[in-house]
Amino acid sequence: MFYTLLLVLTGVSLLSYNYYILRREKSQLNEKLNELKSKYNTLKEDTIAEYEAFFKAWCISKEKEIRKDALDRSRRVIRGQATEHLAPHLIGELNPKDYRFMGNPIDYMVFNGASDIADGEADELKEIIFLEIKTGNSKLSKIERRIKKCIEEKKVSFRLVYPDKEPEDES
Repeated sequence: MFYTLLLVLTGVSLLSYNYYILRREKSQLNEKLNELKSKYNTLKEDTIAEYEAFFKAWCISKEKEIRKDALDRSRRVIRGQATEHLAPHLIGELNPKDYRFMGNPIDYMVFNGASDIADGEADELKEIIFLEIKTGNSKLSKIERRIKKCIEEKKVSFRLVYPDKEPEDES
């Protein structure tokens, strides 16, 4: 019985000692974890600050280039718009009175000969022209290409609509 009690006391002592050691190690690990979290947050903040400063410096260094590019684009757009509006007077082969500005998706419809009919000099139109004005390296947009294709395939029609009248049954 004495030996049993001694064994139990020894076992309890060893368990208590191990419990104390584990608690101390847990405390040390928690301290280390908190230290690592602190280092991580410091590194994170420093990295963010460094990259924000880098980005700000990059923006400042590129500002002139960005502004120049924006100005060049603006000039091209203005030049293109001015050319569109002056086109009837720049294209000598067609009468400027025959142009009708649409702007979008096609710049002009030209009713070639309409002014001659109005002036009593002709009885028929020579042709109807869908006219798109481009400057520089501009290309037709997707919708402009589709319109061109429809015209080339003769998928064009004339419709007469009386909005104040009921549509008649065609049968």
